[in-house]
Formats: sequence, structure tokens, C-alpha cells
Amino acid sequence: MNSLICLIAVAIILFHKARIAQLDNSPSTFTASTFDIGSDGGFVLDFKANGHLKAEKRDHWSVKYYWGEYAVKNDTFDLNIPLDFKLSKRAFLMHDSLFFEGDTVKFSVYRH
Repeated sequence: MNSLICLIAVAIILFHKARIAQLDNSPSTFTASTFDIGSDGGFVLDFKANGHLKAEKRDHWSVKYYWGEYAVKNDTFDLNIPLDFKLSKRAFLMHDSLFFEGDTVKFSVYRH
């Protein structure tokens, strides 16, 4: 019985890892980055063409990844991504910058 539980747990972990890899390897629409978040490496949002959103926060000796999704209407992005710091869930794309509602942090946008 214990080996069956272990086998199921390993299968779930492998499925989750394969799913994240598939989403991470999907084509990017654009990335947005800022050095105002994170102690020295910044924060990068990678907007995938399939609505998947990957975020990366770089601190001095660590990198933390976040996964979620987004919806877009015109130049407004509604983000659904759990973060461990405060950032609005609504962003606005203006030319080569991404701004968050009620925040002064500006993200530089790089189109792919």
C-alpha cells in the first residue's frame, strides 16, 4: 500500500514538472522587467502567447519563480498570479512600458 502511495506521489510530481516545462517553453509575446523589485537582480514578467504568465524575482543569492495566467483586453492586462509581495493585479501597456494600477513601479517591455 505504501509503495502505491509513493508511486502516485511521484507520478503527480512528474506530471506537474512536465506541465510547467511545457508552459515555460511556449512562445513569449513579450517580457517586462524592472530593477525596482528584488534586492539586486530585479523582477521579470514573461507573458506567454497562450495566456500563461511566468515571473522571476532575483535576489542576491536566490531566484524565485511564480506561475499564473493573464487576460488581456486592448492595453489592459488582468493578472492572476500569486506573489509574496504587494503588486496590483491590473497593468496597463503603454508603448514600451508596463504600469501597474496604483503603483509607481515602471516595467520596461521587450517584445519577442
